[in-house]
Amino acid sequence: MTDFFASCLILPFPNPVNLVNPVQNSVNSVQNFMPIPVSIPTPLRPLTDNLDTVEVDGATVSELLTALDVKYPGIGERLLDAQGNVRRFVNIYVSGEDIRFLQDKETPVKASDEVSIVPAIAGG
Repeated sequence: MTDFFASCLILPFPNPVNLVNPVQNSVNSVQNFMPIPVSIPTPLRPLTDNLDTVEVDGATVSELLTALDVKYPGIGERLLDAQGNVRRFVNIYVSGEDIRFLQDKETPVKASDEVSIVPAIAGG
């Protein structure tokens, strides 16, 4: 009889489910619910309804870029190459720091950060 009751205590779910945010169901990750302001350069503003700053949710630069492309379709292909890397002529800054010198697209962001997308300027 004891074996029967012991087997009833096993939960059928391998991982706990986040019921607060069903889209985010990873035990080890934290969802950033605060929108992060992203400064948009002039050449990309036609894709953002001519807004110079937009707000998107994300805990990393990668998540911000994904959210940005969902909200403003087409902007992602202007910022990322076919492999998903930030294009060479695009610079992204988190609170004034170039993400290439931080953790690249995996750079974490928090509500107090400002993200800027800046096209590289070439000349001679």
